[in-house]
Amino acid sequence: MKELNRKTYPANTMIFHEGEIAYAAFLLKSGRVEISTLKDGRRVVLTTIMPNQLFGGLALIDGAPRSATATAIETWCAVAHSSQKSRKNHKTSLSLRPRPRKPGDPANSGFRR
Repeated sequence: MKELNRKTYPANTMIFHEGEIAYAAFLLKSGRVEISTLKDGRRVVLTTIMPNQLFGGLALIDGAPRSATATAIETWCAVAHSSQKSRKNHKTSLSLRPRPRKPGDPANSGFRR
């Protein structure tokens, strides 16, 4: 079961770091969050998250490590997040790959003229 938690972060506090395993997705309630990555040793800002925007969910969907770093850029940035107590048994129900079709599957029929 997922729980919704609320946490505040002072300015310049990292919320998550590129390369970490994802345990939560976030909904920004107030403040601003920068999403950045390192390219050739330099920090590159990809986007700025504003209140009522979601962030950090991609790594939960694809199971890959975080692809960027999220940093609070305003004092006392408030974030609500959905977290999992244990990632060990987590399996996502969302698949971006088409499922294999079996002969006779109604999805194979298409439209007939």
